[in-house]
Amino acid sequence: MFVVETFLSMLFVKCKTRGEQLAVVVGMLILIAACFGVGKFLLGMGEAGAETFVEMSASDGHNHSDFQRGSGEVAIYGYAGAALCAVLGIIFAIMASINLVRLITGTGLADPDQGWS
Repeated sequence: MFVVETFLSMLFVKCKTRGEQLAVVVGMLILIAACFGVGKFLLGMGEAGAETFVEMSASDGHNHSDFQRGSGEVAIYGYAGAALCAVLGIIFAIMASINLVRLITGTGLADPDQGWS
């Protein structure tokens, strides 16, 4: 439950100035682009590992079990990393959207008297 509460409080963080809101939006856009690039790379790595795994399975004759196992691991890690990048990209997109709406509507600034509690 603590993790969910922390996640929600991060989504609805209040900035002190409009400049901070703009910085959050721009920062989230940069993080979304980074997640897209890394996720695309990891997806390609997973596909290459899966293709190699299938080719080694279809090959006749030689025992390629170690290489095949390594290719399978690369495929699994590539796909898992791409999925993680997708989840993080969605979270960053939600945060950017919320803060962009707040920036446009002029809401969401923290009270100067309100501290960390």
